[in-house]
Amino acid sequence: MTMTAETVAPGVSDAPGALAEWRRGWPVVLAAGIGYGTGGAMILLMAGLFIKPMRDALGWSTSAVAIAPIVSLVWALCYPFSGWAIDRIGSRRAGIAGALGLAVCFAALGLLPISQTMLFTMAALLGVFASLTAVPTYTRAVASWFRRGVGLAFGITLSGSALVTIFATPFTGTMIAQHGWRAGFLTMAGITLLIGLPVILLFYRERTQDGAAGATAAGVTAAPVAAPISGATIGEALRDARFWLYFFAFAIACVPLGGFVGHLQPMLADKGFPLATALSLGVMYALSISFGKVVVGILLDRLWSFGVAAGVTMLAGLGAVGLASAGAGTPLPLIAAMLFVIGTGQGAEGDFVAYFALRSFGMRAFATIVGLLGMMSTVGLAIGAFLFSQIFDRTGSYVLACGIGAGCLLLSGVMLVATGVADRRRGAVRG
Repeated sequence: MTMTAETVAPGVSDAPGALAEWRRGWPVVLAAGIGYGTGGAMILLMAGLFIKPMRDALGWSTSAVAIAPIVSLVWALCYPFSGWAIDRIGSRRAGIAGALGLAVCFAALGLLPISQTMLFTMAALLGVFASLTAVPTYTRAVASWFRRGVGLAFGITLSGSALVTIFATPFTGTMIAQHGWRAGFLTMAGITLLIGLPVILLFYRERTQDGAAGATAAGVTAAPVAAPISGATIGEALRDARFWLYFFAFAIACVPLGGFVGHLQPMLADKGFPLATALSLGVMYALSISFGKVVVGILLDRLWSFGVAAGVTMLAGLGAVGLASAGAGTPLPLIAAMLFVIGTGQGAEGDFVAYFALRSFGMRAFATIVGLLGMMSTVGLAIGAFLFSQIFDRTGSYVLACGIGAGCLLLSGVMLVATGVADRRRGAVRG
């Protein structure tokens, strides 16, 4: 039958069992996770490694060598356009082009004469190619393989950034310490070119009509006919109230999340915690982000998805409320619990964008829709980091920033419940 946007949603009755989905689709999830982890996410997570070595070697200011803000801004601006391209050329081609582009940019930074113009130009190009190696690319193919278990599949895919960073960060840091910052960029080029790209070429592809993936991804011969694409067009999605509720709910939630991830260490220091404790809590926060991606993905597959999203977001808001009033005398386990629920919400946010885009609008314009939602989420993260800085400079503490962040998260949760109500009414009308 021809599927509408609603019938593409996970958990439909004609979908295969979850175990059967994983038997045939796990290589694609593994490849997507590695591709995502060795793509644009890697430079954002490891950009901080280069600031001090480049500043010391070049004699430039911190602002002059910090490329992450430029990468993030260009990435966000390119999201809708890269999503449009992915829907037309396919996520496999987009992922290959993005990985090659990133590797060339990393190699250029490691080999070519450096100047301020050259550095910022390469940072902008990194943002362009990063947008082809991000959530819209790698969740699109995964969505074509999974229905019942799509939430968990998305969670594992997007955890690839954390898993890759576990080995890539110390390896790249060692190369920088021993051979200089240029060696660090060449190391990242090697990781993308020698690990990410081969895995994409061998195992990453969208599902074909009869469920074959071609080559070794499913162990069967490739089918010549592509799987039918169904769902809403981008115009239909933009006329749907649910899109705009998602649009603002995710953007509002990402404002405080960007603030927390960008200011966690100074925030804890401001509250009187020693450096060793702050670092330990930072590691726990990073682990809670991965926890949120996977565990919340499982819950999305099994419970009312809007309730799960609203609940996780509101719990993060309550954690922010507690953090606003916490101090050096607050028990450490309580601080850890607050940060854990905030980190879980941050990790789940990436799942929400892809999951609800698929659930409500189907596959026809999936990458474009995810790109639009991802653009606003990325802008929200950047605004949050800037807002927390401004509030601290003006007030001398993060108390007001935590309070505003809590309000944003609670408001986002309410908006997600409202979206769920609108979704049910839409389903009742269609029924």
